[in-house]
Amino acid sequence: MVAAVRIAPPPPRVVRFWPRGAGADLMRCRDKEVLIEGPAGTGKSYAALWKVHLAAMRHPGMRALMVRKTLVSLTGSALVTFRERVLGSGNFGVAFFGGSKDRPAAFLYPNGSTIAVGGMDKATKIMSAEYDLVYTNEATELTVADWEAITSRLRYGVMPYQQLIADCNPEAPGHWLNQRCEAGVTTRLRSRHEDNPSLFDHAADTWTDRGAAYIDTLDRLTGVRKQRLRFGKWVAAEGQVYDAWDDAVHVVNREDVADRLIGAWYIGTADWGWTNPGSAQAWAIDRDGRLYLVAEHYHTRQPFEGWWVPRFAAMDATYEVDAWYCDPSEPQNIDRLQAAGLNALPAINDLLPGIGAVQDRLVPAGDGMPRLFVLADALIQRDESLAAASLPVSTAQEIGRYVWAKNAGGETLKDKPVDALNHGLDALRYACASQDLGGRVMPLDPAVLDYWQQAPL
Repeated sequence: MVAAVRIAPPPPRVVRFWPRGAGADLMRCRDKEVLIEGPAGTGKSYAALWKVHLAAMRHPGMRALMVRKTLVSLTGSALVTFRERVLGSGNFGVAFFGGSKDRPAAFLYPNGSTIAVGGMDKATKIMSAEYDLVYTNEATELTVADWEAITSRLRYGVMPYQQLIADCNPEAPGHWLNQRCEAGVTTRLRSRHEDNPSLFDHAADTWTDRGAAYIDTLDRLTGVRKQRLRFGKWVAAEGQVYDAWDDAVHVVNREDVADRLIGAWYIGTADWGWTNPGSAQAWAIDRDGRLYLVAEHYHTRQPFEGWWVPRFAAMDATYEVDAWYCDPSEPQNIDRLQAAGLNALPAINDLLPGIGAVQDRLVPAGDGMPRLFVLADALIQRDESLAAASLPVSTAQEIGRYVWAKNAGGETLKDKPVDALNHGLDALRYACASQDLGGRVMPLDPAVLDYWQQAPL
């Protein structure tokens, strides 16, 4: 008979998390809405993820949510950090549920706490539940309506307080989230690179080798990107071309404008790209002539025949597009779309008149509303390579970075925009030009169509 051998369990692993600066302030904050903001690489997300994790362990049965504008962007960013650097730092007994038809994916804790994960692009599952804590990663991607929808779910009541935690890099000063902080509705915590111990050695009062290399990289940035990502400032691009643009006004939720789009007709626009993004856009035109960007592909390095043409065709079928107004610089691409059965036409490409047409549509008309909108969920598929490079991933994100050029003396030239970060904006300009500068294809009047369908032949 072989005697049983008792194997001693491994000693418990001690995990130490020592937040600094704004991260430490976040741990103590119980305000209803709190934003931890700052330049790139300060540890904002890391601190927020630890707070959600520690709350889940301290308050058995609590419910939390991690959310970003799109689920795929959350999966490729904050969730990686959470799995590898938070849960991976110790054996916490947390299991992962992959989600089902009715329930979102979630981290399940031994004490009954749950941290659900999701994106506002697929909000049905996550917005049907109540929460104690919600963490929104890169909150500047959200709309005000997204934010308010999330706050309405903060009512689970297991924790002694309910809180919406957000993090972001700064954007333009007019962004609704910055304005919300300025108004005192949301508590603002400012993080710095010195808060990140992997970048800054407080004992030696100097940058680590990694920190010195990273700061050198950020110091090589220029213009508005340097001000935001290196110094954490909410600054607008100097000499912005479309300075009337306002996220809070021009970005709208699909359900909020559904009534306006009853009876709308549709056009499409296209701007070609490879290294730079290409853009295919579907635009609705309501009964008052307002334009709405309802769907967009914005992507780099995709083959035209194998990737773009099927997506043009799908948008054409979905929206019954009357005409596609395309960048005339590559007529062979227009021919390819025509061969695929699309009514593809060369767009009006007069630069300054087209810019003027866009600017006119951004300004409120006599009814108090502008005549150009972008639907918050218009982007169909996010190009993660652009996001990783801190470049725009959609037309709406280009607008604040599209600026007028300067002469040698540093004076702004109001007749020459910088030819960069304008790929989706060129397609947007084609849409406005088609309606306001002539050459548009109008849909057949329904009464006339009905007459000819019923007329004897």
